[in-house]
Amino acid sequence: GEQSRCSGPCRVPALRTSLSAVYNSRAMGVRRRLKNLTEQQIKASLWRGETTLYNLELEPQKLQQFFHDVWPCGLEIVKATVKEVSIRIPWSQIMTQSILVIAQDIEVEAVAHCEDDTDWQEVVVRMQQQYIRNQQAKLQNARFGTLSSGATGAFDQLRQRLVDGVQIQVNRAKLSIHSRHARHFPSHEGEAEAVVREDAESPVGEVLTVVGEDIIMSPADASHRPCHKLKGVATFCSESYLMQLNKFMKCRAFHVAPGGFPNKCRHASPEYMASPVVLTGRISTCYPSDGASTCPFVQRSELSFECNSALRVRGCECQLRAFLALAMDVGRLEEWRGDERLLFAGASASCSAAADAGA
Repeated sequence: GEQSRCSGPCRVPALRTSLSAVYNSRAMGVRRRLKNLTEQQIKASLWRGETTLYNLELEPQKLQQFFHDVWPCGLEIVKATVKEVSIRIPWSQIMTQSILVIAQDIEVEAVAHCEDDTDWQEVVVRMQQQYIRNQQAKLQNARFGTLSSGATGAFDQLRQRLVDGVQIQVNRAKLSIHSRHARHFPSHEGEAEAVVREDAESPVGEVLTVVGEDIIMSPADASHRPCHKLKGVATFCSESYLMQLNKFMKCRAFHVAPGGFPNKCRHASPEYMASPVVLTGRISTCYPSDGASTCPFVQRSELSFECNSALRVRGCECQLRAFLALAMDVGRLEEWRGDERLLFAGASASCSAAADAGA
């Protein structure tokens, strides 16, 4: 066939440089959240767009901070592992096609906290303060209206496009929740108090497991249908000056079960759900925009779920009481997220400590 010719200077090297910078910046960000990552665990071919990581262990504190705006404040991540992650990057169609991430066997262990846990309250306040600082930094660094112009603007535009267009597939994900509070364990007439001490330094047992299988998350169009074309995932509203990005999530087998802590009740059920259900989720995120460029600050985010059938729950009364106690205790801690008194008190304490250290 005929060779293509261009009258102007060739920009392929510049494009490769930009793509390499985007790739390396994302890789370094991921690496900072991993533990014990060695070169032997990485099989990568940058220009072929294929990368595989094996037996990953993520840093719990950094992972908690990274997902602080969506992860429940009452659950402390203590361990997170992934058996295998494969990343496929369509370099030849990077501006129109989605990056594909395939994960195998994700397992997360978390500890449930209550509102009387002052030590954990201080941790949550620090994470919320850091989250606010990160949002303020985004606003200060955002070149609103100029993201599509210049080399730096093109880099930011490309990086944001890569993040928004990622498709994720997970064969199995498991969340294991542990606790040291007696009310989180099924019991009749105080049976749990004999083996659970509220003053224990470490969790004594698993109280709940949540498992999802065959999970997909994909960019979606305005009708929330999965879409791998990046052009169709953004919708601009000229009245509110907002750019809305949509994502679609589906879990083909979602189920919740009691934890592995022994339950002596002869009426206890080994499963809380009669059968797994199909869970469908829709995520919408809105950014300030003038239609041509977008500010990276998230102004509004919406999340909704629905099941394909009615949920049929089973179990003994002791299990129901324990489950509701766990849900209510974790839910109460969400009030810490927006409590200005805690945020200002934490900031004052930090300033006082810094002043004392300087003196």
